[in-house]
Amino acid sequence: MDVELTEMITAGTITEKTVAEKTVIVGMFNALLGIFLLCLSACTSTEPTVLHKKVSEVNRHTTLNEVSPRKRLMILPFLDEGGTRAPELRGRARDLLIQELNKTGDLIVVDSKELKVDWVKMSLGGEYNMPEIAKTAQALGLNAILEGKLIELKVL
Repeated sequence: MDVELTEMITAGTITEKTVAEKTVIVGMFNALLGIFLLCLSACTSTEPTVLHKKVSEVNRHTTLNEVSPRKRLMILPFLDEGGTRAPELRGRARDLLIQELNKTGDLIVVDSKELKVDWVKMSLGGEYNMPEIAKTAQALGLNAILEGKLIELKVL
């Protein structure tokens, strides 16, 4: 025991039982503190946290109380100026554009399959026959038709 505690015991200001109780309490506190620090170090991870962004095709920004009607737009399958790119690449570029336009909430992008036309016949010579497509699209109530063409591809 500490010299001061011994003097306090002999003077009668403190008993050995009180010293033992306080020693047990301090020991329990140190044990709990050690367990807490051990749990804290086990809970923290050195690996970076990876956030996964969920992408949805549903526009969550629109509300039921919209004042103006949204415009209906159709994006035709993208053409390729050089004719060397895979159809999957043109389709993916078109899908990304549709996805970003849907996020704005200002437009309703209609699927081009609803026109039920043969795109090979409608795109002779590397250009779409827009007057013919417009006649069919007008029956669907479309406000606009967007034609896209891949001219140059740069990898950043």
